[in-house]
Amino acid sequence: MSEWLSFIPAVALAVVLVFVPGFCFALALRIAYPHALLLGPLFSVGLVSVGAIVLDVVHLRWNIGNYAVFLAMAIVAVVILRWLIPRSSRNSQPVIFRSARQARSLIAGVIGASVGAAVITTQLVLILGKPDAISQSYDNIFHLNAVRQIAETGSGSSLTLNRIVSGSDGLSFYPGAWHDLVSLVFLSTGATVPGATNAVTFAVCAIAWPLSMVELARIIRPQSVLFTFATGAFSGVVVGFPTLMLKWGILYPNLLGYAVLPAATALVLCGMRVVAREELRGLLSLFVPVVLAGISLCLAHPNSVTSLAVLIGPVTLASAWNVLRQRQDHLRARLCAFTAVVVAILGIWVLVRPPASASVWPPKLPSGQASGEFITNSFNGNIADLVITLLVCTGAVLSARNPRLRWLTATWLITGVLWVVSASLSPGLLRSALTGSWYNDSFRLAALTSVPVVLLASAGASFLAQKAARWVRGRMPRLSDRSSRRLVFVGVTLVAICVAVGPTMRGTVAATAREFQVTEDSLLLTVDETRVLDKLAEVVAPDEMIAVNPWDGSSLAYGLEDRHVTQYHTLSATPDAYKPVSLRLREAATDPTVCRAVRDHHIRWYLDFDDTLHIGEWAEGQFAGFRGVEAADVVRPVVTSGGVGLYEIVGCGLW
Repeated sequence: MSEWLSFIPAVALAVVLVFVPGFCFALALRIAYPHALLLGPLFSVGLVSVGAIVLDVVHLRWNIGNYAVFLAMAIVAVVILRWLIPRSSRNSQPVIFRSARQARSLIAGVIGASVGAAVITTQLVLILGKPDAISQSYDNIFHLNAVRQIAETGSGSSLTLNRIVSGSDGLSFYPGAWHDLVSLVFLSTGATVPGATNAVTFAVCAIAWPLSMVELARIIRPQSVLFTFATGAFSGVVVGFPTLMLKWGILYPNLLGYAVLPAATALVLCGMRVVAREELRGLLSLFVPVVLAGISLCLAHPNSVTSLAVLIGPVTLASAWNVLRQRQDHLRARLCAFTAVVVAILGIWVLVRPPASASVWPPKLPSGQASGEFITNSFNGNIADLVITLLVCTGAVLSARNPRLRWLTATWLITGVLWVVSASLSPGLLRSALTGSWYNDSFRLAALTSVPVVLLASAGASFLAQKAARWVRGRMPRLSDRSSRRLVFVGVTLVAICVAVGPTMRGTVAATAREFQVTEDSLLLTVDETRVLDKLAEVVAPDEMIAVNPWDGSSLAYGLEDRHVTQYHTLSATPDAYKPVSLRLREAATDPTVCRAVRDHHIRWYLDFDDTLHIGEWAEGQFAGFRGVEAADVVRPVVTSGGVGLYEIVGCGLW
């Protein structure tokens, strides 16, 4: 318990960083307080990533002090900009700039989000087990080492973050919003890199995601307080997000992008309504919020932008069709606006995607099973969630019968089709065209279905709860309206809690928790390897380097223990200066180029870990110099545990 208490300051700072900058920026834009509160995380993501780029350009170190200065300047700039732009009439302003009659909806949404946050927080505690647990997954090598690189170099720019893989000194793009947030927590609280990572995970999953979903619910059905409440509550009880995103990858950047995706969708819906009402002047006030939202998604993860295109595609087409059916003034202007959105969606679909060589994930299920997992919300082979299935199907039918909400059912079905394609369709042109933007990865698309699933489940729960309340009132005529409303909210809350503790979520949480456990055969770091790393800083000096094969997890000596290694990631090439060591270390006695490299670059140590799942067997030739190095008397053991250890390179003489 004490370790969790000491973890609270890191989580508190992470929550502040995820919420406060964007909230203040939204207020500076004159966005109404209720919407500013819910849009805060979306804007914070954009501000932190842009701030890191700007500070790098002006050669200032990335830290919380310089970031605060950047924020102050950004807020002053937007205040001046808003002062220069004349205010449009109140009625022509988008809804996010209006503050009337929103208190009840906001309170209900925040209470619902609190229920969702409590559920997600409990899930995360169970998954992590301890505050500094690490995901035993392939991608985590990059994420942990990237945070250490930002702390060391003082540069968090997304334009250069991928240097840790490319080895280039020039531009090397990787979306860095996640790593910028984690590095600020790491630099400011004294938490470990894994501890800072988990603190931001709590803030993103338990704060940003529920609030973003509530904002989308309030835009879709602004008059329904119960729907808003239910959306916040149900944000924590679906399999696809956030727990599934923590099981696979690990997909931290996608986790961040999807967490604020609903709020970005809400902004786009606001713009569409402005166009539909012929209040085109109101679009000007949405320019800065929409641009910043786009930056947030792109620098969290670019496929979040493609995901936005999926979510708004049906409503865009529906709105354009309604415009064509009407014979009113400004028809051409409105039609041009919707056409521009459609063109943008198509452009995003074609252009915002990784290279085909990176979209390598194969199908893994028969199409029938994939369809069943989508309908029953049982992704990844989980038990069918019958309660969510009932609520979603009810909500889908209700939305399909409502002309204004029909697009929501269509969106759910489209995300389902994409999931089925990625999970079951054979590799080929069609599969790549439809799901290549998500690396043909079914896990990312399963997570995307969570947005419409939460909304439809909330619509179904609201409808059924109200029906149940009327039935109760019919048999209890003395029950007051206030008591009846309270009964409805309590009923929705109880349903959410029952789903949260049901077998489907329990199975998902348990499966995800296994990915964070250190065992004798865990993927990245085993029990023995962790013991060696724990003593690394006591033996290896900060100016000394360690020879590693990154495929066995040993490159995490940099991210976890702040000691430099010869290769920081599995996908990076071994620098030419270190190749004599990785290729011919065992020949140090006869090959002078080996000892020259060892001496010139202070490569005093060799870290010998196990590639537990043999995922790096194909790259063994790049590290042939490490095979048999102990038998060649080139190294001597210094710290060992089991069959792994830290060795000093002695074949080149005394140090």
